[in-house]
Amino acid sequence: MSFFTPQTKIVELDAENRVTVRKLTYGERQSTISQCMKTNAITQDNALDVGLMKRLQLRAAILTWEGPGFEGRPVSPENVDGLPPEIADRIQAGVEELNQPLDESEKK
Repeated sequence: MSFFTPQTKIVELDAENRVTVRKLTYGERQSTISQCMKTNAITQDNALDVGLMKRLQLRAAILTWEGPGFEGRPVSPENVDGLPPEIADRIQAGVEELNQPLDESEKK
């Protein structure tokens, strides 16, 4: 397997609608974390905006979607943001599953 071949997963939403997502690249992951990091200049405390991070990851990870539920709309940041929360959450679960770090058995 090439390190550069994208790893993908199909998220079946129902019998008619499905979404293909991909694993984020190193650069995309780091960029997302950087964009979501908030630093308090006075206290030097750092906080991660988890909601923004999930939103940016979802936008980056969706390759295609198909089915009547998408009404022929293309994948775009605006259309991803316009998804109903329960649908976005199901797609996000697939993205998170695909982007999990390797466990010990997979590293060997």
